[in-house]
Amino acid sequence: MVVHSGALAAAGELLSTTDDVLVLLAQLTAPAGEWQAPIELAVAPTTSTGAIGWCIDRLRIDGRLRFSKTGEQAGYSSIVMWSPAEGTGVVAFTTVGRSSRTLVGLALELFDGARDGGP
Repeated sequence: MVVHSGALAAAGELLSTTDDVLVLLAQLTAPAGEWQAPIELAVAPTTSTGAIGWCIDRLRIDGRLRFSKTGEQAGYSSIVMWSPAEGTGVVAFTTVGRSSRTLVGLALELFDGARDGGP
């Protein structure tokens, strides 16, 4: 993880490497472990009474629940999508800013390919 003090420092300007995100993905798709409680808290839907609210999307597609988190920063976009029930996840980075919606579609296709035994 790289922390910069550039123009977006006040907004948290946190940049992750591929290795950082793969470590996170391994924990997100692990059965149960030391990260289980904070992960469950992070993916809990926000309510009027409060929750962490890390903008983690809950996607139910064909009866399967998946979670995703997108990010955009200075001309780059990323997505992490995972399913604890399936023990599967996808990470995608691009050098095209403002492309999170496109990455969601790509991640879903990669998810289906992995489930169906594709590349």
